[in-house]
Amino acid sequence: MIDLDIQGFDNNMQDNEYNDKTSNNNKDSTLNSSDKHIHSYKSIFSTTEKKCLEEMNNMLLKSSYKYAPIDSTTDKEISSTNWSREEIALFCLRSYGNNVEQACKSYKAFTTLRYIYNTTKGFDLSICNPIITSQLKSGKITILDKLDLHGRVVIMINLHYKKHDVSPVDQITALFLFITEIIMRENPFSKPAQNNGMILLVNSRKTRQWEFKLDICLRLSKILSNYFPIRLGQILIFRPHRVVKMVFKIVFLVHVNLRRKFQIINKLYESPGSITEFDALSHFIDKYYIPTEYGGYYEFDSHTFWSAKILEYNQTTVQYNLQDSNIEMPTINILKAID
Repeated sequence: MIDLDIQGFDNNMQDNEYNDKTSNNNKDSTLNSSDKHIHSYKSIFSTTEKKCLEEMNNMLLKSSYKYAPIDSTTDKEISSTNWSREEIALFCLRSYGNNVEQACKSYKAFTTLRYIYNTTKGFDLSICNPIITSQLKSGKITILDKLDLHGRVVIMINLHYKKHDVSPVDQITALFLFITEIIMRENPFSKPAQNNGMILLVNSRKTRQWEFKLDICLRLSKILSNYFPIRLGQILIFRPHRVVKMVFKIVFLVHVNLRRKFQIINKLYESPGSITEFDALSHFIDKYYIPTEYGGYYEFDSHTFWSAKILEYNQTTVQYNLQDSNIEMPTINILKAID
């Protein structure tokens, strides 16, 4: 395990093309940062947010971070949604309740991993709908809306195993980067930590012999909860032969506190009012996984579920059923380094 601090990690991630001239310009820009950095959406900033963004900017410049200063610059290699550095920083800041240190950590995690993914990975994520797939590839992310009985955004993703050198961990990294951009696109200038959130359906049937198992979901949840302003809800196991053909359903909540309300998905392309909650559950999910409040046998408390599962995950050596046990997993080393 590589044990690096944040500054050391940032320095290692410096691009060779990041020359002295750019560095000098970044330092000079701190002289009047209120005018130079905080300008694109100045009218929507509160006084506290302006101050916090300035602190974030100074911290990033102090560590000579590549994606600093925080200004209106749009870095194509880290944002397919054309978000500027300033907008990404504001998203992270609001999501962490103006906690500058946590916001900086989130900003670094997103920009660094996005850069790594875009420069080193060659596989694609696809959406079930071919129209959405083409829009995703063009950078115009489209989502399936109003499929959830509770009005949450629903996104369906197919995981593919196209290359022998692409591990499931690599796919998970790409997946959570995609998830983050979806959330950013849906909540650009509101308070993301207080909005409804989304539901993600993962189809792993095309990953050859590998299955999207619970331990992989736990790893994904740990990555997300550690480095991004995302709260996780419940995992539900779907019957593979059902219409949806999804192995797992992951409910992503961006609330400060997890909701106790059980989240479910409606039948595909059916209006939310045409089916009851229990009907939806019984149609897609084994009765064992239906909470007792809906007539099932499953005891579920969202406030303790993830903490207990992650603790159990940390205490157990997880063996992944990979075809090649020698496949390198640089992504996990990167994530450990961020920590």
